[in-house]
Amino acid sequence: MVGAALATIDMTLCFTICGLGGLAATALVLTVKEPPRHGDDGESPLGYWKNLSTAIGIAARRPLVRALLVLNAAILVMPLVVYYVLLQPYAIGVGVPLASLGIIVLAVQVTTVAASWLAHRVAGRVELTTIVAAGVAVLLAAAGTLGAFPSIPSVALMLAIALVPALVGPLLTARINDLIPSAQRATILSLGALLFELGLAVAMPLLLAFADRLGAPAATGLSAALCAVIVIPLLIVLRAAERHPAAAARTT
Repeated sequence: MVGAALATIDMTLCFTICGLGGLAATALVLTVKEPPRHGDDGESPLGYWKNLSTAIGIAARRPLVRALLVLNAAILVMPLVVYYVLLQPYAIGVGVPLASLGIIVLAVQVTTVAASWLAHRVAGRVELTTIVAAGVAVLLAAAGTLGAFPSIPSVALMLAIALVPALVGPLLTARINDLIPSAQRATILSLGALLFELGLAVAMPLLLAFADRLGAPAATGLSAALCAVIVIPLLIVLRAAERHPAAAARTT
């Protein structure tokens, strides 16, 4: 809300303050002396490339793990670009006052916190594949509606887009943890983080370029189409793998 108020005075203040804050945080982190790290057997931890190759090897051998990693990254990337990057041009384009953006962003953040709190309370009552499928349906419907019917009331659907990854993400990560031995979990999760960053590096400039040419609503609609093309086949793979007993039993 403070950021929205500053933007009404001078938009560049938001970027300047964030930039200075980031530099200050970086300087603070550089003063921290990290103790040497060793594994449980006293050996030094594996290097980055060795960790990465190990994680890729595990994912390559296990279709369920592979589907979970890519699905989790895809479900995180598209909503982030929409509610974090496209929200402002979309809202301004349909006539939302600039100062009101702070309230919308606050509502989005509250929604993500509530969804994260709810995630594991839902997990024990409903199958993972059902939760993920329902979440993807909500995500695609909300993004498609935002793209097809740009209006001030449609902005409320940003809350649904923010809710889905906050609800589904922890459950997918927990499922990956269940499948992977403790010694390999950090390795696999680092691969998941890399997939997310690579997806973001592709999706963000692509959707921003599309929004620059055709507008934020069209870019939001495109994000729904791209998400459907990537996520729906992975959902089919996930459901088939979860129903195959050998898929979850393999740990190496």
